Amino acid sequence: MVTSRDFAGTTWRLVRENGAVVAPVVMLRPDGGIGGVEEAIARGWRVRDDRLAILDGDGVASLTFALPRNGDARRLAGCVAGAETTVVGLERIALPSALAAPQPPAPAPVFRDRVGRRRDDLVILRAGTGSLHPTWTDDLDDADRDWDLCISWYDAAEPDPEMPCEYLTVQREVRKLAAVRDIFAHRPDFADYRRIWLPDDDLAVSRRAINRLFAICRRNHLDLAQPALDEASHVSHAVTRRDPRFALRFTNFVEVMCPVFSAEALTACLDTFPTTLTSWGLDVVWPSLVGAGGTRIAIVDAVTVTHTRPVGGGYDMSSAFGEMNALLAAWGKKLAPVVYGGISAGAPV
Repeated sequence: MVTSRDFAGTTWRLVRENGAVVAPVVMLRPDGGIGGVEEAIARGWRVRDDRLAILDGDGVASLTFALPRNGDARRLAGCVAGAETTVVGLERIALPSALAAPQPPAPAPVFRDRVGRRRDDLVILRAGTGSLHPTWTDDLDDADRDWDLCISWYDAAEPDPEMPCEYLTVQREVRKLAAVRDIFAHRPDFADYRRIWLPDDDLAVSRRAINRLFAICRRNHLDLAQPALDEASHVSHAVTRRDPRFALRFTNFVEVMCPVFSAEALTACLDTFPTTLTSWGLDVVWPSLVGAGGTRIAIVDAVTVTHTRPVGGGYDMSSAFGEMNALLAAWGKKLAPVVYGGISAGAPV
């Protein structure tokens, strides 16, 4: 018998009876939400009475699909609710990737833990010898710090074993986001942190600002966010530059340079991390998995960082654009940042 457990975390393509693609990617999230589709007719899903139902924003079935009795659920036939003659289909697909082939598995990360009281939030920093984290402004008493620090070291030189952090691991064979996915694969206890920040190591920031970033995300129930870039920063996307009119802006775009995830949002997005080497394009995909268009995704103008290095210094730009275009085509997305509104500067956040 097919149950909801068989569908949780699976990825599909929605097509018409003639094979025309309606939605290239429909992810059935384990929490009952829908990822990859931003239309109001697809906000959730459930399995009931031998049918898979796609639910609208009111929790009402908008599409229904009959479940096969033999357990082969690779292709489902269904119809639009209220218009049973309008036939649609769901086809099971692999998670879209910009890579021609999966990257070979890296060695399992080995951790040096130095944790006393575990704090609420976690910063995972991919760092090398040029990392700016030793220069983060020390304007916060350690007793007030609400976040632990995990250093994922990528340089050929050995890291200082006494480097001040709660966790230290060496991951030289993989890029930033693939390394983060490997970390969570081998440290499931990290999922107990409430929120996780993934900054690049060329960002200048203060420790107190990191505290403030996590606090604003928590108070405003943000699932996906980032600090704004200040006036001294190298900027790729104008929407990420600080807007002095706002304390935060609700948007459909958070840059891969420094995203903050809630634990639930990270679970929804984690499998996309190794689908590209450069990570370009994922900043468009993630909001569609978390729920773009509402008030759970934001750029936080009340907290700024400085991006100190020119964009694209660590990889070939033509390859990065190629990966981004391939990834967005596979997901049916476009790079089109939108600001839906926000909270005005000076208002409490």
